[in-house]
Amino acid sequence: MDTQKVKFQRITITVKDYLDNWYNEIDCQPLAQRLPVTEGPEKREGIINLMLKGIDIGQITLVKNTNESLYTKDSLDGGHRKRYIHGFYNNKFTVNGKYYNQLDLTEKTIFQNYELSFVIYEQLNVFTRGYIFRALNTVTDVNHMEMLNSFGDIEIANLVRFNVRSVDGYERPTHELFSPSQNPKNEFRWLDFNNKRLKTEELLARVVYRYTQSNLLGASSDEDIKKMYQSNELDINLLNLKTKEHCDFLLKCSIGKKTGGLTQQDFKMLSFLYFYLIDTYGKFKIESYEEFMTNFRKALLKVSNNKDAYWGKTPNDVDFDNKARMLSEAFTSYLGAPHHEKKIKQTVIWLLKEFAVKNFITILDKKRSFSKDEKERQLLDQNNFCYIDELPLKLDEAHAAHIISYTDSGLTIPENMKMIRASHNIKMGSMNLEEYKKIYLERR
Repeated sequence: MDTQKVKFQRITITVKDYLDNWYNEIDCQPLAQRLPVTEGPEKREGIINLMLKGIDIGQITLVKNTNESLYTKDSLDGGHRKRYIHGFYNNKFTVNGKYYNQLDLTEKTIFQNYELSFVIYEQLNVFTRGYIFRALNTVTDVNHMEMLNSFGDIEIANLVRFNVRSVDGYERPTHELFSPSQNPKNEFRWLDFNNKRLKTEELLARVVYRYTQSNLLGASSDEDIKKMYQSNELDINLLNLKTKEHCDFLLKCSIGKKTGGLTQQDFKMLSFLYFYLIDTYGKFKIESYEEFMTNFRKALLKVSNNKDAYWGKTPNDVDFDNKARMLSEAFTSYLGAPHHEKKIKQTVIWLLKEFAVKNFITILDKKRSFSKDEKERQLLDQNNFCYIDELPLKLDEAHAAHIISYTDSGLTIPENMKMIRASHNIKMGSMNLEEYKKIYLERR
């Protein structure tokens, strides 16, 4: 998507003016703010120490907000610096062993009279904000997920970020899978990895993308995710529902693991396996997550252990990989290739050679589709009109939809079926038919 033409002005003000007249007008931690790349107190103390020595801390970039916002300006770049200045002034931390109120008069005067350089843009759309943000952050490269996060307050970005982390000023609960740990060594209670550089949000964004596709198991390239973030045609309600169901599954897996939280490898492989199970069996349930995870982990450790040289060299039936290496090495490599559909599907094939997953699930309805005769009879009963939009419909343009969705244990019987336009069935996903029709008619 193209960026817009922009206007900006440069302003220099003192720290005192900033604290007295500007700070409360600026959202210093908007949704698009980049999370700290450097952790710990060293960064904030370093910034203030530079100021006390009269050394430039760089340009701070703002963008004007709409009139509906609580703030007149958003922080586009430099949010950490603005917060550090305010925090030090209010005695939230020490620099060189002193709080602000312990500085002598000369030091306080230097701090208050320090000149801050601001560049203030007129109102920008989210994509131009992201472009400027990426252009400004060249010392530490902006990774792919940080770039997507810079798009700011858009529904799909909010779906991902609010599931994973709390954001100051927004009362949105995270999913329990990402609940914080009481152990200071771990960020999450149920995951054995953290969200540094937004890597957990990237994993979830790739999961969400797959729920925009008709077949769940497949690739999720960086370009795919970017297009999803730029799309205006997403069914956010459906994606919220499917994301919750997916995270619920992973949470139950983590609880059943008993040997610590899910690793990144667990998170990826369980997600691929879950997609495979839905694509293959539709509605199913796991009788014992503890048994499921015990056998899953045994299989995963076996196929991913490079030291055991599992299965010898890559077999000839993998036509997309000519490297002479052990299958365990290929398996680990494929897990790190979300853009490559064949590699993702191959990890599931190899895992299932060691994990008899059907022994640990109950398939709730083996019949998923209606016969051609059943579809034709139903369409004739509807006088060849779509049940959703009530417009003329041909059989080759129609899909049979469950009234009570298959994933809600709806049976695949004529009494539980209506004929609808194919585009509606794709958008409806696992929603119940009447619920989808209500939403469609309201939007229309």
